[in-house]
Amino acid sequence: MLASIKEFFRVISELRYIIPMVRYKWPELDSNASLAHSFQNTVDEYGEKDFLYFEDEVWTYSKTNELQMFSQIS
Repeated sequence: MLASIKEFFRVISELRYIIPMVRYKWPELDSNASLAHSFQNTVDEYGEKDFLYFEDEVWTYSKTNELQMFSQIS
């Protein structure tokens, strides 16, 4: 009996973590909340700035975006 009362209060204390997850509202599909939209906004703002450094190559935001778009077409 005591164990079930303890378990009840343990579950009740977990509600503070569960309730926010249940109330979370996912972004709409056409909203600008996706990673792709965020990256596109960054490309628009910082297009010619360096984005990736690998060995002796440097890619800008624009070049990375162009290569990503090209890979979707192929």
